[in-house]
Amino acid sequence: SAVRKPWLMLLYGVGNIIVTVSNMLLVLLVTKHFSSGAGVLGMVDALAGVGVAIAAAMTPFLQKRFSLLTIVLFGYVANAAFIALQPQFSLTWLMVFFPLGAVCFGLARISCRTLMFNTIPSHYTGRFFGFSNAIGLTSAVILTYTIGGLVDNTTILAGYVALALAVASLSLLASALVFKGKAK
Repeated sequence: SAVRKPWLMLLYGVGNIIVTVSNMLLVLLVTKHFSSGAGVLGMVDALAGVGVAIAAAMTPFLQKRFSLLTIVLFGYVANAAFIALQPQFSLTWLMVFFPLGAVCFGLARISCRTLMFNTIPSHYTGRFFGFSNAIGLTSAVILTYTIGGLVDNTTILAGYVALALAVASLSLLASALVFKGKAK
């Protein structure tokens, strides 16, 4: 079945949204909500790197058992759940939920890239990635501004829930519409 390029661009762009908005929220969560400093922020970020490395190791095995689109959708929706959980408890729980979310993010992002390489003609791949990043970064700027305003007027918890809802809804929408006919 044929791929609908705008929806694939959005699906890939969800990754930009996650990284950009969650980085903004993470600084506020660690420094204001949990009253910690740069060392803790660095530790959480390092744990995210470990999570993505684990995802990179898992992806080849999962891709033999599940469709790329299934892995992308699972990864982004599971990541959204971990995003919603990150600020809910304590700093210790953040250090559990953040790397677990990073594993899910990595599974989705790597599999989405593979999906793009498998469905977009090679002569168009560079431009396609450029457009996909432009859509993702533009969406990320808009959501960073919007969710930042929400946080300023409510709490950091509301910002995390808003990001989780945005990630889940955009992922579900793009996944449902990315293929014409039956999904691969």
